[in-house]
Amino acid sequence: MRILKNCFSVIIIAVFVGIPDYFHAQEAWTLERCIKYAVENNIQVKQQEILVEQQEVSLLQSKYNLIPSLSAGTGYSMGWGRVLDQTTNDFVEGPRQENANINLSSSVVLFAGLQKQNLIKRNKINLQANIQDVEKLKNDISLNVAAAFLQILLSQEALSIAEEQLVSTREQLAKTQKMVDAGKLTLSNLLELQAQQAAEEAAVTNAKNNLDINYITLTQLLELPDARNFAIAKPQLPELPSEFGESTSVQGIYENALSFQPTVKGAELRLESARRYLSIAKGQYYPSLSLSASISSRYSNTNMDPSTGYQRAFPFWDQWSNNQNTGVSLNLSIPIFSGLQIRSEVKNAKLNVRTYELDLQRTKNNLYKEIQQAQADAAGQLKNYHASQKNVEAMRESFRYTEKKFDVGLVTSTDYVVAKNNLFKAQSDNIQAKYQYVFKMKILDFYKGLQITL
Repeated sequence: MRILKNCFSVIIIAVFVGIPDYFHAQEAWTLERCIKYAVENNIQVKQQEILVEQQEVSLLQSKYNLIPSLSAGTGYSMGWGRVLDQTTNDFVEGPRQENANINLSSSVVLFAGLQKQNLIKRNKINLQANIQDVEKLKNDISLNVAAAFLQILLSQEALSIAEEQLVSTREQLAKTQKMVDAGKLTLSNLLELQAQQAAEEAAVTNAKNNLDINYITLTQLLELPDARNFAIAKPQLPELPSEFGESTSVQGIYENALSFQPTVKGAELRLESARRYLSIAKGQYYPSLSLSASISSRYSNTNMDPSTGYQRAFPFWDQWSNNQNTGVSLNLSIPIFSGLQIRSEVKNAKLNVRTYELDLQRTKNNLYKEIQQAQADAAGQLKNYHASQKNVEAMRESFRYTEKKFDVGLVTSTDYVVAKNNLFKAQSDNIQAKYQYVFKMKILDFYKGLQITL
């Protein structure tokens, strides 16, 4: 009875602990889940988002710089002997002289060539540019994940084909063994098939290794620590079209992509930032006008009593009231000559604007070339797919015919192996073209602003 209770406890533990872990380990990842997880957990994205936060701090600080400054100060000094009383400006003597002062001052820049205002606008633009950098990085990660995901699907099909080839060769090897034993075929036919079997076993091993490597590549993109318990969900790919329908021209896709592609938006924003910097540099040519105000007072223990002419310590607040000093000043600074430094800064700022203008044009040109290349690649891969599909059908029929002739001894094992290898190559080329077409179409969808999905 005790043994039955222990067994029942083990079963309960297995159900509530082991089985959920098993199903969790076997949970398949869709392409959409992979992309979302990679974007959310990528370290580079997180680092780029920190740069965005830093730029937000810079923007906020540039706005705060418009607020008048306010500062307060106080001091205390103690001396012996003959010293200058800074409150009365007289020399006094005594065993100990104590002095204290308090001041409060404020200043604000009224005009400085709109440099501060242009700095605020420039920081806003830089913030938007940094946000576009984050979006660009997310897009790059999405495309890389999609490529790795499709590469796994390709590797799975390649492994399946290699295993089918090996099964077929093993079956044929068994038939050949019987025919050799019966004296209908020579031993050389059997040895050649055995060599073919060894080659196909190596091909299966290589296909498994490639699949494992592709899984590692994807899990590394996802920042996952281990690929052993990771599996992807195999989607149902749509039937490939018979012809490549150019529903949207390269120019149409390009013009639409200009409005939202982060690479272009980022280049446009950095050009605008350079123009704002030029305005800031030119602002140094203008005079600057500032307003300042201050209030201060002093205290001394040797302060002179104006009614008697004797030194005595007045109460602190009485001295604060008597020694108050309030002032307001308006300051104008006119730049006349600074070693042509402002002129050099303006010239460099103009050159910087020209650099970003060229950078924007280069970015647009690259975008057009990438769209043009992706569409040409997609059209070419679709043609390759249909051509290789016909080749697969032809090679399959040829192999079937050769296999039948080999079974009756009309062809040698060499002819059989050649026909089998030709079929394998045709099948490999076919699946390669299929997944290349699917990936190129996903790139076109990306440039159209569509979500990458399968």
